[in-house]
Amino acid sequence: MTDELSEDEFLRAYDPNQFARPCLAADAIVFHFADGQLNILLIQRRNHPFRGHWVFPGGFIEVYEEPIEAARRELREETGLALDDLFEL
Repeated sequence: MTDELSEDEFLRAYDPNQFARPCLAADAIVFHFADGQLNILLIQRRNHPFRGHWVFPGGFIEVYEEPIEAARRELREETGLALDDLFEL
């Protein structure tokens, strides 16, 4: 349904009251340095606002979720990467 809306239409119809409070977000900033080059992981947004723009993987923290767990969950959902077993964040 929102895929068919323009960003202006989406923003006019957006109601922040439909989401549980507090509305906090967590982003995962993943970088890799190799052969003298810094690489940063970005994804293209699937939804409004800013659909199609390049961003860090991330999203809203669930009401009873710790921020680090939200960052790990969003990274896994949006990229398929699971860093939980590689090292402690």
